[in-house]
Amino acid sequence: MTFAVMAALILAAGCAEIENKSATNDVQHAIGFSNYAPKSLTKADDTYASSTTLINGKKFGVYAYATANAATFAADAIGTQFMNGVEVTYGTGGDSDATKNSYSPMRYWPSGDTPDKLTFWAYYPVYTPSNDGTEGSIVYTVPNGSDNGVGSYSFTTATTSPKMVDFMVSDVVNDKTYANTSNGVVPLTFRHQLAKIKVVFKTDNTDDCTAVVLTDAKVRNINTTGTLSTTYSAGATTTSWGSVATPANFEVLLSGADINNEVLKTSVVGGADLDLFLMIPQTMVAKDGTNPQNILVEWDVKTFDTAAHKTSNGATATAPSSDNGLLSITHNTAVLYLDECVTTDGGSTQADIDWEKNNFVTYTITIGPKPIRFTAKVTAWDSEVNGYFNVN
Repeated sequence: MTFAVMAALILAAGCAEIENKSATNDVQHAIGFSNYAPKSLTKADDTYASSTTLINGKKFGVYAYATANAATFAADAIGTQFMNGVEVTYGTGGDSDATKNSYSPMRYWPSGDTPDKLTFWAYYPVYTPSNDGTEGSIVYTVPNGSDNGVGSYSFTTATTSPKMVDFMVSDVVNDKTYANTSNGVVPLTFRHQLAKIKVVFKTDNTDDCTAVVLTDAKVRNINTTGTLSTTYSAGATTTSWGSVATPANFEVLLSGADINNEVLKTSVVGGADLDLFLMIPQTMVAKDGTNPQNILVEWDVKTFDTAAHKTSNGATATAPSSDNGLLSITHNTAVLYLDECVTTDGGSTQADIDWEKNNFVTYTITIGPKPIRFTAKVTAWDSEVNGYFNVN
């Protein structure tokens, strides 16, 4: 073998060795998640974490799509599916706590010198409702790569307020690699997609010889099904409701239980956490239209022969111990159309209050010997809190 041939073989072997040992980015890094989420609300016999609406132990579903490193994510060309509804269990613990967020099997960031980029979004909650339909449902449909869509959600409302869920969808987090995240953690911002509704009662009665007794209340003709479409364009995530239909009636509850001859006071009653309705946003129909949304209220006005049967604490009257000495009782019914409700908020008066995403509408119904009064206050449900909740 000539010297030249030997030198060539040695050089080739050396090059091969150098290539095999060259630095690459193929170390496995797990994908984790952190999130902004609106502030707390307690419902459905669950305990919410102190600073977030996500419930400890409940799940959110994550979707991710991969695109080439040189490309930029676009919803009309979404790339290759990387995570398909991966169920991540939220935990309130920190990184060293066994109760921290978890999912299995773990997914890892693409590696190499020019790794694929990943784009993420998620929805909350993932849950398995009962077969009888009383707990509603959320069914996700994957995007079709057109119209800037990043999927849609068919939503059905639960049949009673304590079972209603706080349906949220995250903003799209686009074009991530391990290198442009904080230790591989994807920040998700969840946003309320429903309207929060509260119905409370009081009386204008201050006569100790008269009792105003609430006997029943229903919120009626409320649309319970709809499709939430999500789009992503120019760096912004947008959601919109469509196909809203299927009206149904709901019992108004007091502290999570049916109204049971509640003797009203001049102070407000109702509106406990289990009483709140989480409803699909919808437009209020005029009372002469088809299926107008309304609140049916029934109450009794009882008159007694002496104040001895009622005691008072300042201006707040309390119930008689019995109907002894009852002189008269009148049963009353009123249908209050939501399209006609008036809100006085910040000094301005506005009628025709529609239910919007992330809005909190409180209806106050004042009943008694005087004519019934029906007003509403509209506020933002809650904006995102300032800071991450590390759940990776």
